[in-house]
Amino acid sequence: MGRPRIRIERTCEHCGGTFYCRPCDTNRKTHEMQRFCSRKCSGQLKRKTRTRFNCAKCGKIVWRSPWEIKKGRTVYCSKKCHDTRAAKIDRKCRCCGKAFQVHPYRLKEGNGYHCSHTCWARSRLGAKGANWSGGASFEPYPPDFNILLKELIRDRDYRTCQMCDKPESAFPIRLAVHHIDYIKEHNDPQNLIALCLKCHMRTNGKRKHWQATFSALMAQRLQATKQQEKTA
Repeated sequence: MGRPRIRIERTCEHCGGTFYCRPCDTNRKTHEMQRFCSRKCSGQLKRKTRTRFNCAKCGKIVWRSPWEIKKGRTVYCSKKCHDTRAAKIDRKCRCCGKAFQVHPYRLKEGNGYHCSHTCWARSRLGAKGANWSGGASFEPYPPDFNILLKELIRDRDYRTCQMCDKPESAFPIRLAVHHIDYIKEHNDPQNLIALCLKCHMRTNGKRKHWQATFSALMAQRLQATKQQEKTA
């Protein structure tokens, strides 16, 4: 024989009828299984707290709960009616010249100038990009930025990424050596720091922030080294 089923007697909040539920359902404070005897009673009680509206586009009757009214969801019945509240505007892509249509509110948000994400990305290549620095990334590194110097910096930083603190052994390739001031010709060890590939890619954005962060880190190291030399 199986374990006997235990049921708890409850009273429906809508019709007042008696029904039984499992003990686990009584622990769910907002669960409908312990409040109503059926879905019909649950829906009827919820409808009493809702307000009736007519869709401004198609005229369909919709019911909205108090929290939906507070958020202003009382004008349209669906996203389809919401999107057709205003006629689309004919636009011309700034990148490829292709004609497309867009909603007026997209222009207010600062969008609607490109037909696709691909064209949007192409419009920010080269000199149009926010991080463009005159094509410095295409210039070659000087001869003194060689393998010996890179290995010296990696050993100085204990073969560990100075951003995520992960060892070089955790990556399939060796750590990259990053120029703190983003100047390729400035190869002083105080201007170089070891980073993993992922962290090195992050330094392409917010350059002023990373330059200040790494400069402060190197200054602390230099000060700590001088103190050790004095005590030695």
